[in-house]
Amino acid sequence: MKYLERRAQRGVAFILALVAVAAATLLGVTVASTRDAASTSNDTVARNAAARAAAAGGLDIVERIVEDTSLFVGNDADADPILLFETVNIGGVMLRAEIQDLETGGPVTAATRAFVTVTEATVGNITQAARSVSQLTQADIVARADLDLSEFAVFATRLEDDMRIRALTHDGVGSTIAVWQTAPTTGLSEPLVVGTFDRRADHVYIDSDSAALGHTVLDAGAFADSNEALDTDIASGVTRLPHDIHVVPVALPPLPTAETSTTTAFFMVHMAEGPANLSTKADISFGIGQTAVVAPIDPEPGEWRQLDIEGSLKLLGGSIRVAVPTLLVVRGELKLENAAIEVDEGASLVIVAADAVSISQSYIGARRLPAESLETAGFAPYPPGGAGSVAILAATPEGAATSVFIGDGSVVKGRIYMPERGP
Repeated sequence: MKYLERRAQRGVAFILALVAVAAATLLGVTVASTRDAASTSNDTVARNAAARAAAAGGLDIVERIVEDTSLFVGNDADADPILLFETVNIGGVMLRAEIQDLETGGPVTAATRAFVTVTEATVGNITQAARSVSQLTQADIVARADLDLSEFAVFATRLEDDMRIRALTHDGVGSTIAVWQTAPTTGLSEPLVVGTFDRRADHVYIDSDSAALGHTVLDAGAFADSNEALDTDIASGVTRLPHDIHVVPVALPPLPTAETSTTTAFFMVHMAEGPANLSTKADISFGIGQTAVVAPIDPEPGEWRQLDIEGSLKLLGGSIRVAVPTLLVVRGELKLENAAIEVDEGASLVIVAADAVSISQSYIGARRLPAESLETAGFAPYPPGGAGSVAILAATPEGAATSVFIGDGSVVKGRIYMPERGP
């Protein structure tokens, strides 16, 4: 029995020895495989890092190239984005760079304010991209100003009885002047500029319940002549301007000589079918569910249509869709309640209002997506062209009302120009 018992123990030892050898073999294979995987992983990490560094370095190359702004002056805005250089081999890295207008997505032109650069670098089978947003430096940039004062967030043309620009609290709800959060140029982190015609910073006042976010105030003084001086001014909360600003008044077009539409029904039909220029002495009113379309009549490029309403225009639950560049003249009251005026891509709308303007729980701007609501917190979707498709110009003929009201959750994606109106 002892002998048999000894053999059984020896057999167990032999089996355990085989198991130990097998485990060691597997461990060796695993270690070898792990080393191979680690080597491959390290190589991938190295190529990723090299591609990422090369893509970032490509942005520096582009920065030097775009210093020559003559490259962009003659570009067609309808062309494709500019390919600065096709894939080139630089030290074993394949590099490619493209530049495009930040707001339009098209090529950079003389009208471009900011641009996007995208560089792609490839090392082996690894590709990394880098993206930057920059302003286009132009030699005459400090001498240029838009006649519609669109470089200002708010600009006051006259002050009466020591009235100041105010971010006011209305009906218990504070107001806010802030950058459009979804706009492409938000990435530039530029301050908004608020100011008055007399360039006095002390004429801008913010109520305690309201706010002006990321803004500077216009003040008299010399232009900042360096980046350091500009940074100092921004840190101080001012933008300096050495000259007075000329404000162009709004001209009210002459009355049409003939009336084309005598009722709202006829006016709605003529908006869609023509003639190109419409006029009516009637008060025009659209009720709940009523929709009209300002449609193209003449297929010629650059066609404009003019609609002249001697009476009032009231959209009370109704809507207008603008599918062609349109000048809408309203000589009576302009009133929107739970209504909308939407402008198709490629079209535009200029409203000349000669009387009171009231916009409540309504929308005016580029055509919305079906699910888009009235977003008043600054995050409304940014359409192609931004606010450029709509302008509201307030003329002031003798005896006209002076009020312009936009509130109660309304959204206007456009520019408001009212140099001779009161608040």
